[in-house]
Amino acid sequence: MTSQEPQAGPGNAFAALMPRVIAAAARLRHCVRRRNRPDRHLAFHRLMEACGTGMCPICRLVADGVERRLAHLFHELVNDPDARRSLRAALGFCRRHATDALRVGTPLGLAIIYEDVATHALSRLRAVVAGRHADRRRICPACIGESEDEVAYTEGLAECLGEPDMRLVYTRGSGLCIRHLDGVVRRTAPAVRRFLVDQEAGRLSDLIADLKELMRKSDYRYAGETVGQERDAPARAIAKVIGDEVGGMGGRRGGGRSVLL
Repeated sequence: MTSQEPQAGPGNAFAALMPRVIAAAARLRHCVRRRNRPDRHLAFHRLMEACGTGMCPICRLVADGVERRLAHLFHELVNDPDARRSLRAALGFCRRHATDALRVGTPLGLAIIYEDVATHALSRLRAVVAGRHADRRRICPACIGESEDEVAYTEGLAECLGEPDMRLVYTRGSGLCIRHLDGVVRRTAPAVRRFLVDQEAGRLSDLIADLKELMRKSDYRYAGETVGQERDAPARAIAKVIGDEVGGMGGRRGGGRSVLL
């Protein structure tokens, strides 16, 4: 009895295509992310600068990385076959990074990418109507790059805080958000961990005091008192817990679980 060759069909064609899609995604990640990933020396200086910006330094640097990669995509990779294939497989960007792309990208670049994405979405719908399996949506390429940057800068700061210069700069800034503090604390030496806990305990105590003062002045008995720095304490508390929103870019993550935990 002779074996029969497998017949070509939608399922076999999809299976044959998937390795190419996965390989394309890997190449896009290499082109769009790894070429922008800083070495240790550059990471140290970026962290030093970010600690003085008045916001969580990791939020700041992760947002900067998103903007750099999107700018590179729209200037260099809009017509790159691998980039297009990866974005097509992900059905474009996630909601948050699509908003960023609208700000950073060009109308022509967005039109090229999303004409391709919309055409692919139409093909998937037709496949479902015809009773065929629609390919699984891949992860937003910008999300993957952002998560890798988050881990890299978290590990970098945990190491760099062993340097006296970095600790000095850190004391002068606003510190880490709670999300990123959790990740850095878990990666530091005991002495650095104690330094971080002392620093952030002081910042949180000051923030709690401002929140309580705002609540006190909201009481009708103290309504005549002038509201001072406590006015924006709720916004500062939210930023401290979930991360800073940086210029509309990806620093804040709508309350999701940290990739670092």
